[in-house]
Amino acid sequence: LITSDNRVISGASMTIYFIATVKGIAQAQLIQRKRNELIIKIVKSGQFSNNTEVEISRKIAEFFGKEMKFVIEYTDNIPTTDSGKYRFSVSELDPIEFLS
Repeated sequence: LITSDNRVISGASMTIYFIATVKGIAQAQLIQRKRNELIIKIVKSGQFSNNTEVEISRKIAEFFGKEMKFVIEYTDNIPTTDSGKYRFSVSELDPIEFLS
């Protein structure tokens, strides 16, 4: 994942950062199709509350900058890949375009 100021954010670090610290998230996936926008797929846990979205917004701004827009999509599950693995982050951007 790439921030608006061209920093690369590790999907693994975001897994720990989101899942471990935001109450109300059972599973999450961040998808980046545009430079300044994230899609955040969320499977709610029993601890989900109105504060969960507030905390997500704060953490996105902290990690990606205030310019980063995001959309939250709630889902019942996040499918695994053909190999059976779960991808926490998916970037459809060409990193060379932003880092050169």
